[in-house]
Amino acid sequence: MFVHATVVLILSTVIVLLCQAPVYAAGEPQIRVTRSGGSLLANAQFVVDAPRADVVRAFTAFDQLAELNPSIVASRAEVLGGGDVRVTTEISDCVLMFCKSVTLVERVSILASGNLRSEVEAAGSDFRQGSSSWTFVARGTQTVVSYQSSMQPDFWLPPVLGRQAMQSALKRQVAASIETLERRYTKGGKCASCAQ
Repeated sequence: MFVHATVVLILSTVIVLLCQAPVYAAGEPQIRVTRSGGSLLANAQFVVDAPRADVVRAFTAFDQLAELNPSIVASRAEVLGGGDVRVTTEISDCVLMFCKSVTLVERVSILASGNLRSEVEAAGSDFRQGSSSWTFVARGTQTVVSYQSSMQPDFWLPPVLGRQAMQSALKRQVAASIETLERRYTKGGKCASCAQ
């Protein structure tokens, strides 16, 4: 009887989790996280069912980034010379049972194309060094977003945090961002990628 109850509980949990999985309008986001030496490398590509101009505007509203990503607690922006912006982001998230709050300070350049490039500023940051890029490509009424980063944390990450666990956390964050963007910018506020 105990074994049967345990199996039923496990199957019920799996079914609930599967039913909560997002259904993406333009395919599953492609996400890859690896470790190289002391750096974390991340690559992501996903499609947002919203116009490019709106997606770029959302990603460059640096003081409102917490609205896009549930792991961002707060963000603030300081305009620098040459059109660059210093963005300070407070991030809090858990991967498996490891929870951490960190500060990321970046000098962000908004390119003429609307794409973004950034360099980590170690002063005030929990990262020694790093860089990232965001590209936004219009595809009809959708936007293909590509993200690449290499970050060297200045804090300990347990070796048990494998690539799959970190990819899963990033995928969860991307799914939440896609849902937020689509609810905000699609006609009638409907999220095409959200489970109906």
